[in-house]
Amino acid sequence: MVVEERDSILHGFWSFRYRSEDLRPSAPPRKTIANGDVGRGRLAQPQLMPPAPLLPASATTPGGLQHSGRPARADARRATRPVRPGDSSGFIPPDAPGDLSTAAARVAHYVGNLPGRMALRRSSTHLYVSKQYIEPGRLLMSEQRIIVGIDFGTTYSGVAWAETQRPDRRVAVNSWPISTSAREGESSDKVPTKLRYTKCSDVQWGFAIPDTAPQDEVIEWFKLNLDPSLEQVSQDAATGMGRGSLGADRIVTDYMSALNEHLIYTLRQKLGDAVARNMPLEFVVTVPAIWSDLAKDRTRKACQRAFGLSASQCPVHLVSEPEAAAIYALHGLDHHGLQVDDTMVVVDAGGGTVDLISYTITGLKPILQVEEAAPGTGALCGSTFLNMRFAKFLKAKLGNEEGFDDEVLAEALEAFEKKVKRQYTLGADPDDSFVIPVGGLANNKALGIARGRYALKGSDLNTIFEPVVLQVIKLIEDQISASGAPVKAILLVGGFGASQYLKERIRAAVDRRIQILQPPNAWQAVVQGAVMKGLANSAPEQLTLVQVQNRKARKHYGTEWRTKYDPKLHSHLKNRRHWCGLDGCYKVYGMEWFIQRGDRVSENEPFFTSFVWTGLVSQGRIQRIKMDIYCDQTQRDAPVARDDNVQLLSRVEADVSHIPEHQLARRLGRDGQWYYELRCRIEAVYLSASTRYTLLYNNFPFPPSPPPPLVIPPPLPSDDDGIIQNTPKPNQNQHQPKSSIPSILPSLFVRSLKDGSRQDVAAALKPRGRG
Repeated sequence: MVVEERDSILHGFWSFRYRSEDLRPSAPPRKTIANGDVGRGRLAQPQLMPPAPLLPASATTPGGLQHSGRPARADARRATRPVRPGDSSGFIPPDAPGDLSTAAARVAHYVGNLPGRMALRRSSTHLYVSKQYIEPGRLLMSEQRIIVGIDFGTTYSGVAWAETQRPDRRVAVNSWPISTSAREGESSDKVPTKLRYTKCSDVQWGFAIPDTAPQDEVIEWFKLNLDPSLEQVSQDAATGMGRGSLGADRIVTDYMSALNEHLIYTLRQKLGDAVARNMPLEFVVTVPAIWSDLAKDRTRKACQRAFGLSASQCPVHLVSEPEAAAIYALHGLDHHGLQVDDTMVVVDAGGGTVDLISYTITGLKPILQVEEAAPGTGALCGSTFLNMRFAKFLKAKLGNEEGFDDEVLAEALEAFEKKVKRQYTLGADPDDSFVIPVGGLANNKALGIARGRYALKGSDLNTIFEPVVLQVIKLIEDQISASGAPVKAILLVGGFGASQYLKERIRAAVDRRIQILQPPNAWQAVVQGAVMKGLANSAPEQLTLVQVQNRKARKHYGTEWRTKYDPKLHSHLKNRRHWCGLDGCYKVYGMEWFIQRGDRVSENEPFFTSFVWTGLVSQGRIQRIKMDIYCDQTQRDAPVARDDNVQLLSRVEADVSHIPEHQLARRLGRDGQWYYELRCRIEAVYLSASTRYTLLYNNFPFPPSPPPPLVIPPPLPSDDDGIIQNTPKPNQNQHQPKSSIPSILPSLFVRSLKDGSRQDVAAALKPRGRG
């Protein structure tokens, strides 16, 4: 009789059944890892090992364990105790035939003392021991978590997850609610990014919105409203916004809350309540690469509100959509056909945006390593704009027909989205017809309406598709040109990227030697890549599958400070020069760009720039050190001075009011007055979809004080009132590795100006390199 136990600690891959007579594998091809004997109901000390095929006879495993290469035998001899360095403890089970607690305790005792990390699970039928238990570098129990990837799309959104202890098993959520009471019912890789507020204040979302719901109550394409520069596009695109006074932040938060609630339900169904309740979650949310920093910050905050997380917890990470898609697509390629220095362009063509990024392969082993070949580009030319053009075409064609209303248009749009848009190819004849439902409209042979159906001609589809597709082709051609190297392949991912028409048009437009590839499951490339990126972030050494070594800066980054007036360089600023009493010369405010568009940036190598903060001692001691960070997204060379195209990005600030007066550096100016002169540095770390700035002062850690409410900077200060000057050192913008930073440098404050609020990235100072 098989004696079984039930538990849900961890997951593994090898199964065993304990019988009163012996200990043997439950079923081939699973291998026993016990090299011991059982007699008279006593479970002898098992010698747990990897399966024989993994190790030769008498091979030695980590920790001095021996593997004989022979299967377990059931006789009266007792197995010898495994030899482990430093282990002097023994374990003698009770003489109780068939006692399952003996078997479980024996295995738990042994596995718990293995040199690797324990990975044990007992299910209703099997006792599992992970085959990875002897692998070095296993994650600690405290490091294990569930990585959740969210592809928040304009028209559809996707969710996937994976456990860090089983990173090769990425699971996509593909069952969605069809009503407020039915948690499942619709099978799809993604769920519509739609929301509806009922008159009873209920929130309906995705497939749960009834087909009979009034179209003016359905909110869609609201993702674009997070970026103010795109809000008008979103409003023009929507057939019915219906949100009243609700803002984009509230709508996105409510939608993300619904996604999160369904995710938790799914995890409980798949993993059980105990695991879903106790295993920490870490979220990776994708954002368009062309989005402004404000839009990215609003996305992060909406997710934190939806997931019930505080800013200090901050387990919501952002990754650009094209990078996530690239990680998935590149990992899926046949590496035998790849070579170092091969360059590929990844085109993430989604619903709202089309983002492009090109990568050059820098290494193939032990994992695929790539770096960006050119700054990423993108534009608003996704498949949503095909829908917009189709809606505009249909209104112009049938808008005057009796019975044509928003309901008819919505039904027609659904058919266009789910069928026609996917069926259209370059080979379609101009006279081919594609059926569009227009229920309620009278037959009209001249217009092509018969029995509630409208015959959309191939020539009409060409008119709808071509302007949008031409924008995508132009982006691809520009990206190929910017990469500066022969491109081997173009990878099309995303929903629009699966379009056969788009693929054929690109094939006709680019060099025939370039391969045009549509990876399998391209619609899920972004969300799967987000999970892979999150896994890599959680354990870089163990779980990285594709490593993006370097990126190309998409814009200029810099600061504004006073510099000595140079008639040759600053002639256009002559009227803005002013006298500096400290140095006894004319100065002007100019831009100092520490990163320029196209520069190579890496997450592992922060950039540093130095500056000097000065102020007259007679005007009172310095209370705070501040520095504004600016960016310029134009294609031009970085400008010498700030103009309308130079945008305020963030402000870094530190409170120095509690530093003793005698520790504040001073210098006697040329005008005979004393000035404070505080030398500072700014550290900039550039991530996939965000940037982190830290102000460092005096290599001295001191406790932070809450900064005052943030305001837009006032006009340029007068002569020497809180002056920022560039450091007169030749290496002031030196790009230094992290290892060069003294370990006691404090991380002060990072503040965002974009939404008029303050964000303290470091709530408490920690010495760099610790904690």
